[in-house]
Amino acid sequence: PLSRRARPAWGIVQPPAAPTLARNAFAVLSSNAAGELQLGGYDPAAAAGPVMWTPMVNQTGYGIRITSVRYNGVELLHLGPKGREQGGVVGVVDSGSTCFEMPRGLFGGFYTSSLFDNFARLASVDPTLLFEITVEGNHTLVISQQVWSEPWGCTNPFTVDNVFLLGHHFYKAYLTVHDMSGPNYRMGFARISPTYLPRIGETTTRTADEPGEGEHDSDIARSDVVKVPLALRQRVHLFVSLGIGTPPQHFRCVFDTGSILLAVFSGNVTGRMVRQADAERETMAERETMAEREKGSAAHPPHLAA
Repeated sequence: PLSRRARPAWGIVQPPAAPTLARNAFAVLSSNAAGELQLGGYDPAAAAGPVMWTPMVNQTGYGIRITSVRYNGVELLHLGPKGREQGGVVGVVDSGSTCFEMPRGLFGGFYTSSLFDNFARLASVDPTLLFEITVEGNHTLVISQQVWSEPWGCTNPFTVDNVFLLGHHFYKAYLTVHDMSGPNYRMGFARISPTYLPRIGETTTRTADEPGEGEHDSDIARSDVVKVPLALRQRVHLFVSLGIGTPPQHFRCVFDTGSILLAVFSGNVTGRMVRQADAERETMAERETMAEREKGSAAHPPHLAA
C-alpha cells in the first residue's frame, strides 16, 4: 500500500487492484528480536499511554526540535546566540543509524560548549545512566542505558552536520509515529506497551475490541493499520521485504528513515561489491559471536568514540 496511486518521477504506478493508505502516516517500533512497520496510522494497543506530539521541522527527513538534553539530570545542551534563535538542535530519528550521534563542536556560535564532549565527560565517570531528551511541546523522552548502549549501541560524535541522530535503538523505547496527513507534519512518541512487546513483528492486524491505554487520536489510532514485519539482523539493522515490478521481484532492503531514497540493485553486482558485502557479513558474524559470548552478563558500558 502507498499513500498515492503513482509516483511519476520514480516511474512507479500501482496496479489497479492495489490499495492505497487511508492516511499518510506510519509508525515504527522494535524489540531485541524484531521490528514492525505500521502503515496508515498506529495501533493504539502498542502504546502504553497517549502519544506525545511534536512538530516535524522539515519535510525531507523526520526531524524534531530538541530543547534540552540531560544525562543523569545534568544539562548537556548549552546554546549560544544562534542556537537560542533556532530554539534548540534538530534531532533526526534515523532507523538506518545504530548510534546516538551528538554534535561535536560549537558550530559557529550555535553552542557555548560541545554537546558530545559534555556527555563524554560525564559518561566516562558513569556510563550506565539515563538520557532525558525534551522536545518541542515540553515532552520529555527518557532513554535508559539498556536502549542506547546495548547491544552494540553506541554514542558517537557527529562533526559533519549540526544534528542529533537518534539511531534505531530508539525504536526499542518508543513507538514512533510519523504523520504527514495534514498541512502541519508531526511526530509522535509513546512508550511501548509491555503486553504488545512480544507481538512485535507479527503480521496480524489488530481488531477493534483491543483498545489501547489512554486517550488516542481517533483519526490516526486505527484498527485497520497494515502491519509489516521488519527483520532485525545482527541486532543492528532493520530490513523490510519489498516486491517491485510486475510480476514482483522481491528484495530485502535496509529500512532507513534517514534516507529519502528507495534504492535497489538494477543490474549485475560487480566483483568489488560482492567482496565488500562478504567482508561486511564476516564483520557482522564476528559481532554476533561476541554478543553470544556476552549473554547473561551485566550491563555493558557504552562505546564512546573520541
